[in-house]
Amino acid sequence: MCVQKREQRCQFHPSYLVFLPDPLLDIIRVLFMVPIYAIVSLGAYIFWNHAIPITLVRDSYESFVLHSFFYLLLQYLSPTIEGQKEVFRHVVLEKWMFPLGFVKYRPRDGLFFLQLMKWVG
Repeated sequence: MCVQKREQRCQFHPSYLVFLPDPLLDIIRVLFMVPIYAIVSLGAYIFWNHAIPITLVRDSYESFVLHSFFYLLLQYLSPTIEGQKEVFRHVVLEKWMFPLGFVKYRPRDGLFFLQLMKWVG
């Protein structure tokens, strides 16, 4: 995906991102997480009097990337929603992880967790 010039060199144009498939866009978002996070954190450190709005932008982008990563994992699990539901229907939660061991409620299957993550997040 490059534009050929007289000099026979390749250039990447941001408008090409519109035509990429969704899993590839999610991968690009995850890969850009580290440099964007580092640059924005450095900006918050340098411009300390504007650190709160800068940190808000950083944390918003972080949540967007985590959302994209979750949907990328779902795409790898199964490309269709029906396939994802079928996989999560067979997941049984036996015991909660360490900090949540005191919680008594356990859903019947993983389908509830899938719907909760899609609609709440």
